[in-house]
Order: sequence, then C-alpha cells, then structure tokens
Amino acid sequence: MASESGVMDVQADAQLSADPLPFARCYQVEALEKAMKENTIVYLETGSGKTLIAIMLLRSYAYLLRKPSRFIAVFLVPQVVLVSQQAEAIKMHTDLKVQTYCGDKGLISGMPPCGGDNLIAMRCLS
Repeated sequence: MASESGVMDVQADAQLSADPLPFARCYQVEALEKAMKENTIVYLETGSGKTLIAIMLLRSYAYLLRKPSRFIAVFLVPQVVLVSQQAEAIKMHTDLKVQTYCGDKGLISGMPPCGGDNLIAMRCLS
C-alpha cells in the first residue's frame, strides 16, 4: 500500500468503505465520500461538523493505521485549545491511540517517536 517514497497509496479495495456515523448529516457523508476518493479540503462554518467528517474518515482508514503499521495520521489544528478538544473527540469515536503535541519550540525536531500511537493531533505553527 505504500510507494517507494513512503507515501500511502490507497486503492479502492474491500477494506476501505465509508463508515458514516448514524447522526451524520447528508453533507457530512457527501464530504466523507469525496475525501475517500481524492484529496479534499472541507470548508465549513464553525460548529458545522468538520471534526465529525474527519472522525468518519479516520474510521474508514483505521485498518491502515492500527499497529503494527508504519502509517500514522496527523491531525493539524490552528489553536492550542483545539489540540486536546480534537484528540478527545477522536478517542471517543474511534479505537485509535492518540498522542498530542503543541507548543512553540522544537515541535518537529524535538518530537519523540510515535511508538504505538495511530494518530497525532498537533497545533500548526505559523
């Protein structure tokens, strides 16, 4: 599933299927299905369910992320307060192990190895 560059090549196979949560709205399921087919940027108002779309997408790809696997998912957020908020939402709705990082210095160069974690939530530095 990975190319020589280490980038994940996901083909439409039997393991990858949309896993919408029962309370997802139609536009969220539509965004999920599009994101499973191609790179997608979801631009929605605050409170409109972008996190739910991300959770459903992570659930769809979870079989690739569970250890032992060299793949991880990285969830970037624009504010420190969102790091723990998003991590808790992902923990609540998936069985993935989540690790969080935030701060202003040495985030990437000083970041410890991921170990058994499947997903890292971190603040984007500008």
